Amino acid sequence: MNKIITVIYFLFTFTSIYSQENYVKLPNIKTNCPTYIINNDIISDDKIIINKRKLVTEISVLKRKINRKKYKFFNLSENGIILIDLNDKIPFKTQAELNIFLGLPKNNEVYINGYLLEHSEYKIATISIKEIELIEPNTINKLKTKVINVWTLTPKERANGCSKQNVK
Repeated sequence: MNKIITVIYFLFTFTSIYSQENYVKLPNIKTNCPTYIINNDIISDDKIIINKRKLVTEISVLKRKINRKKYKFFNLSENGIILIDLNDKIPFKTQAELNIFLGLPKNNEVYINGYLLEHSEYKIATISIKEIELIEPNTINKLKTKVINVWTLTPKERANGCSKQNVK
């Protein structure tokens, strides 16, 4: 009996160590576009690099699977993260401001390009907002309350993915 319990214990321990962490996202999200994060807390799109090229002081790219506990932006990293240090002020909206504008509680969940923002300190560059959807709970998305999904991707990028020059 002790051998069986020991084997089960090691089996569960081994599988939990090597299990993949899941990304929290809305159903049917299929994109290859990386997430752009400016100055550690502003989510943007690739146009910011093009429009403010001379003000970029550093760019880092994370393409590998990262650790959820170490990186607050883990849930946004399925397609890579591009971290940009920019020597400029970027107009933005906080998650609370967007929620209040849409008549939701200020601490309501916010998704960006279909991925849950797990930390409330992230802001969204206003110039990068292409569309804001109000998502109602249903049996497919299994949400508990209404949420907003902010798109920084164009409808073409959502359907066809990002071009290879933008994904480099």
